[in-house]
Amino acid sequence: MNATRLHFAVIGGFVLLALVSLIVSLAVLAGRTGATDDYQVVYGNVAGLKYGSPVFFEGYPVGQVTAITPQPQAGAMRFRVSLAIARDWQIPADSTASTSAAGLLAPMTIAIKAGQSASLLKPGDDIPAGSNRDLFATVAGAAGTVDKLANDALLPLFGNLDRQVTAVGSLVDDDLRRLLGHANQVAEAAAVAVPPLLADARTATRRLARVSEQLDGAITAERLAAIDRIISHADQATASLAKSSQALEALSGDSGADLRIAVRELRLTSESLARHSESITQNLDSAAHDLKDLSRQLRANPALLLRASAADADAEGGR
Repeated sequence: MNATRLHFAVIGGFVLLALVSLIVSLAVLAGRTGATDDYQVVYGNVAGLKYGSPVFFEGYPVGQVTAITPQPQAGAMRFRVSLAIARDWQIPADSTASTSAAGLLAPMTIAIKAGQSASLLKPGDDIPAGSNRDLFATVAGAAGTVDKLANDALLPLFGNLDRQVTAVGSLVDDDLRRLLGHANQVAEAAAVAVPPLLADARTATRRLARVSEQLDGAITAERLAAIDRIISHADQATASLAKSSQALEALSGDSGADLRIAVRELRLTSESLARHSESITQNLDSAAHDLKDLSRQLRANPALLLRASAADADAEGGR
């Protein structure tokens, strides 16, 4: 009998110890292992939140939800969520509390993101609500964004693309066929005209080759040497002309007065010739007329020359 009671006592103690361990573990997970401070957060939607939902500060469990109180405001329903957070936990004044879920099937929690403010919230203060990081809300927001993108961007893009494809199709049907027809005509004309041009080009190339060969034969080493000698002689002649010019300059410098006198006399002579040029010209004109008459008379009667010769002889004999 005593052994049976001992067995029951051991089993009861073990079960009691397991229950205490379970309660302690749940309290640790819920953040209710000691004294707490109360804070509030106001949300427009508390889907998934309930009494006991855990509260995390930068991922660390610091408390749980203790109450959710509806508060109608200006025709809209708001919900004040009371939080029990470990006492003396320092929360910056610009921190935000957001609802979030770690996964698709994970329970909803409240995640407090620490701010940068030096001032701290006091127990009983409201923690500013942050953006909802619920997976379903994120998916819904992404779906709305995709829908807006499809309505505002993709549909006009597809419409514009359809118009462009239609325009390209009409271009291909109308202009491209005519262009291909013209290209065929040009190709046929080129097929007729290009062979003679190529033949002429070959002929011109052969002629140029012959001319090049002739030039190669004409320009020999001896001729190049002769050209060099001509150039050297030209250089010598240029040098001689330069020396002659220098000599003339020296001569003009030495006999400048005589040259001026000679130029003055030459000018006087030219002026005298200019004054008597008219009389000289008239005399020459008269002589030319006399010669012309004599030539005409001799051409008409050559015997005049013989009689003139006999008369000249008799005159000479009489003297």
